[in-house]
Amino acid sequence: MADRPRTTELIEALQGVLRQAAEPNHVLRTILEQAVSQTGAERGLFVEVTEGGRLEYRVLHGYAPGQLEGDVDRYSRSLFARVIATGKDVRLDSVIDDPELAAIESVQELRVAAILCAPIRSAGKVAALIHLEHRKPGHFHRAPPRAAAVAARRAPSRCSRRAAGRTQGDR
Repeated sequence: MADRPRTTELIEALQGVLRQAAEPNHVLRTILEQAVSQTGAERGLFVEVTEGGRLEYRVLHGYAPGQLEGDVDRYSRSLFARVIATGKDVRLDSVIDDPELAAIESVQELRVAAILCAPIRSAGKVAALIHLEHRKPGHFHRAPPRAAAVAARRAPSRCSRRAAGRTQGDR
């Protein structure tokens, strides 16, 4: 129960930001930064799932341009597909302990141990993902309960607005 006030503070902070921000990418960056801050993640992504199922990396924290290509992209997409299919958070103490992901060549080279990936639902489907990483195995067991998911609950209206803007040609 000691984590409850921190979670409540996070929700209140995110609500305040969402009320003030007009630029969707600014809001998405703020949501990702709150999730990174609350969990102590070293890096993270805000990934939008388009109507056609394509993944678009909207906001990056701690990644270099082009870092999510090739085999690394295969690893990410495999994990993201799992979260989209189940609609549930994936928390891994060590990515190399996951049989499906460990089979991907670059996983050993990524220097990533702990993973936390949470879906963002909008209109009854997964509209986006918050993906967090840390090099220390088990890192996300120390994070506030469902911190990424709490941040994810604040994002659906912004994802819906982005999709609406896209359908009107506003990109």
